[in-house]
Amino acid sequence: MPALGAHSEVGRLREVIVHRPDLSLRRLTPENCKGLLFDDVLWVKRARQEHDVFVDALRERGVTVHLFGDLLAETMAPPEVREWLLDRRVGASIVGYEMVGELRDWLDEMPTDQLASLLVGGIARAELPFQPAGLTGKTLLPKDFVLPPLPNQLFMRDSSCWIYHSVSANAMYWPARKPEVANVEAVYRFHPRFRDAGFPFVSPDNPGPGPSLEGGDVMPVGGGVVLVGMGERTTPQAVGGLARTLFAAGEATRVIAALMPCDRSFMHLDTVFTFCDRDLATMYPPVVERLRSFSLRPGEGEAAVDVVEETKPFVEVVKEAMGLKTLRIVSTGGDAYESEREQWDDGNNVVFVEPGVVIGYDRNVYTNTLLRRAGIEVITVEGAELSRGRGGGHCMPAPSPAILCDRGETDMPVNLHGRNVLTLDDFSGTEIRYLLRLAADLKAAKQAGTEAPRLTQKNIALIFEKDSTRTRSGFEVAAYDQGAHVTYIGPSGSHIGHKESMKDTARVLGRMYDAIEFRGFSQHQADVLAAYAGVPVYNGLTVEAHPTQVLADFMTMREFTHKHLSDTTLVFVGAGRDNVAKSLAIGAAKVGMDMRIASPRSLWPDEAFCNHVRSMAEASGGSFRLAEDVDAAVLGADFVYTDVWLSMGENESAWLERIELLTPYRVTRELMAATRRPHTKFMHCLPAFHNMETEVGQDIARSYGIDCMEVTDDVFESGASVVFDQAENRMHTIKAILVATIGA
Repeated sequence: MPALGAHSEVGRLREVIVHRPDLSLRRLTPENCKGLLFDDVLWVKRARQEHDVFVDALRERGVTVHLFGDLLAETMAPPEVREWLLDRRVGASIVGYEMVGELRDWLDEMPTDQLASLLVGGIARAELPFQPAGLTGKTLLPKDFVLPPLPNQLFMRDSSCWIYHSVSANAMYWPARKPEVANVEAVYRFHPRFRDAGFPFVSPDNPGPGPSLEGGDVMPVGGGVVLVGMGERTTPQAVGGLARTLFAAGEATRVIAALMPCDRSFMHLDTVFTFCDRDLATMYPPVVERLRSFSLRPGEGEAAVDVVEETKPFVEVVKEAMGLKTLRIVSTGGDAYESEREQWDDGNNVVFVEPGVVIGYDRNVYTNTLLRRAGIEVITVEGAELSRGRGGGHCMPAPSPAILCDRGETDMPVNLHGRNVLTLDDFSGTEIRYLLRLAADLKAAKQAGTEAPRLTQKNIALIFEKDSTRTRSGFEVAAYDQGAHVTYIGPSGSHIGHKESMKDTARVLGRMYDAIEFRGFSQHQADVLAAYAGVPVYNGLTVEAHPTQVLADFMTMREFTHKHLSDTTLVFVGAGRDNVAKSLAIGAAKVGMDMRIASPRSLWPDEAFCNHVRSMAEASGGSFRLAEDVDAAVLGADFVYTDVWLSMGENESAWLERIELLTPYRVTRELMAATRRPHTKFMHCLPAFHNMETEVGQDIARSYGIDCMEVTDDVFESGASVVFDQAENRMHTIKAILVATIGA
């Protein structure tokens, strides 16, 4: 399963948790609504209709929507989980010592769906199946609440928040909202969707009565940067503690704290500032222009945090932290009166669904119009009833997870139409990231059943001098999914090189096909094919390069780490001069990764290649180094990658020499442990010699007395292995290449 997390406010939304209006909202009365933080009582039927339309809008955009009530009920199926939650929700300090036993006995026997409803909707004294004893019970009127309702559970983003790969179960400001946190924390700790994901909690176990932090103030924006508002409901003490915890966990490198006025009208940062595109935000100037900004970064000592007050305006600080050339701003619309009204009505509190697409309330006509004029697609929903709790669209869904957004992805989309893909050396880091984003979008559409064909009536020739499982399957399925036709030309299926030169073949096929894939031995032949075909040519593998594999590898890395590619450490272990190692080095240098090759010196790439990669890495902020000491090389690695020990085109007579040379570089459990990182993943482009279940494996065992080569079977089959995700992603990244280069 890909790593969970909410990695950027400006990335495509993948999954959310929402809570449909329920019993808790039916409990609101004119007498109690203010104490429960609602401006008025709701017409609950209409609120449900509004919420259903909101959820439908998310689903129509490919977002997976989980209902919190269902998750909570499923979470409490094991008795020990029910006990954990009831210990926190039903204690003597809440219901009285004399009542707690009988109440717990009743709740313990209750069906999980009914219990989930009451833990949010509340329990009135009149609903108890027993006569409550003790002072607390005797003082309650029939309509009084034993457990108060939690109508603000509707606003799921506040009581918890994902910050990159971590979760914060938040210390809420108002007592009326504090019980929500236990409900949400139970789901994240124990629900099957989350319990084995291994994400850390960055919230303090006992925050005390003073510090408070709410999710509407917290915005991870990518690149290890987190924006946090400090206004009515989030205190500086909590922000300082959060920053310290995030830095210690390696989740963030900078927290930008924005000091806001303490006012219910703009209780959270997201009520005055939200993103609508990678380089566009909507904001309420009367508040945002008054913000004082502070940058928190890791200090030199243990648990130390350096704090610097910024002199530039908040928007400028955010722009520079995100690496943007410009951050376009759409202010709240209308004159001074209308602008104030639309801010109150959550005109700046929109849900970022995907770049350039947001969901907001329909009544904010002026602001929505300005957003549309700026090129933003605004999907409007009614919010007359939902907003009575002072929450907009951004407050209702809890992202879990959203997609990673790398540094540099804020560049405008690029045009790759008609381009060849022969080596990643021909592509910029921005172009590589563009292909990865496109691949992620296409993968999500395929999984959601919403994929739209963009290659209808396109014809693609697949030339294979060397057989393959993943490359052929990847190209064929990608083409078929997108409506294209393919012709497979195998090792003996043409006159190429025998009766007809590659130059002549290129000029023939280029007149019949819209694109050509070539998988062969010579990079020169691929270059000739591209020079004379007149249509895009894709390198499926040559002795020198394997670009489609590396794109799939990078896509897999994005899915299995909370880090950005530019913050990721990749270590290739084995024959450092083979085509996969060299292609990884080029791609890593383009996107700014820390790339290392652990290999015997005799198998290092040549000096000219290394100097070329180092110069690219220096320009992108990455690094590249070679090492013979494998344990030192893998220290701190996020991903350990290996390949077959005898590279494509090498003579098989070299097996014995290569085995003796590379056995110390075999990926074993001990080597994986040497990374000293519990979440390090193992990667391999396949096929892998990890057991004797193949003819080649049996031949090697007979000839050399070993049952595996580059990786042991226990690592290959372990939970750290993502090799089959890599294999699947070959198809998604190949599809992105096809769509980007020949798509309509």
